[in-house]
Amino acid sequence: MYRTHRSILPLAGALSCLALLGACASSSPPTTAAKGTRAEGHLVTVATVQAKPGKENELRAATVPLITATRDEPGVVTYVLHEQLDAPGRFVFYEVFRDESAFQEHVKAVYVQQWLQRLPELTVNGITVTRLKAY
Repeated sequence: MYRTHRSILPLAGALSCLALLGACASSSPPTTAAKGTRAEGHLVTVATVQAKPGKENELRAATVPLITATRDEPGVVTYVLHEQLDAPGRFVFYEVFRDESAFQEHVKAVYVQQWLQRLPELTVNGITVTRLKAY
C-alpha cells in the first residue's frame, strides 16, 4: 500500500494514478502535451532527484527545460515531470519510451548530458532511475 497525504491507496490505485499522469492529484483535465498515455509494451522509467538544501530553485530551473526537448524526441511516448508537494525540490519523472534504444538515445542527448553533469552540484544523491514493465 502507498500512503498519500490524506488516504491510503492500494497499489493498483496508485499505479492507476501514475498511468493517468497525475490525474488523481489534479482536478484539471489532462493535456495531450505528454504525447500519449499508453505504456503497455514500452520501456517505463520513474526517475527521482532531490535538490540539496538551498538549491531547489536552481535544480528546478535546470530541470523544467528538459520537458519540451524530451517530448520532441521521436522515441518518447510520455514524459511528465512532477515536483513533490510536501518536499519542494524533490522531482519525479514518469517516462515512457518506445523501447530501450529510444531510452539510450534520450540519455545521450546533449541537453540530458549537460543536465546530468550538473547533478553533483545540485542534488543530494544524483539520480535514481527505476525501470518498470507496464501491463
